Amino acid sequence: MNLAAHSGLVLRLGLAFVFGWFGIDKFLNVSAWYGWIPSWLSFVPQDGFLYVLGALEVIAALLLLIGRYVRLASLGCAALLIGVVVSFGINEITVRDIGLAAMALALAMMPEPIRYHEMHVFHQLMRRRKK
Repeated sequence: MNLAAHSGLVLRLGLAFVFGWFGIDKFLNVSAWYGWIPSWLSFVPQDGFLYVLGALEVIAALLLLIGRYVRLASLGCAALLIGVVVSFGINEITVRDIGLAAMALALAMMPEPIRYHEMHVFHQLMRRRKK
């Protein structure tokens, strides 16, 4: 079994979980995220900004989960994470974001057959069942 062929799936599902969690939590516990709004965005209403960001994170998570527009979703995730690191510097939280951004960039740089490998495997299994 070629485990490397499943690396795109592992990255996709991992990022989908993290961004799904972040996005949903912004709707359930918005005040916990106020401290993560950069000071240069102080003119933006906090709740509105976080709801929009949460919605974008949930959309990115869903795209990663279903395997559609993976490159776009992973680049968006990486851009968001890099923005957090640039805005807040390196600390005990943003160190994690650097690793997640690297995962998202690695996923975006993968050739399409690897990023979508599991879709092909699923279709092959379904064809075999019909025979």
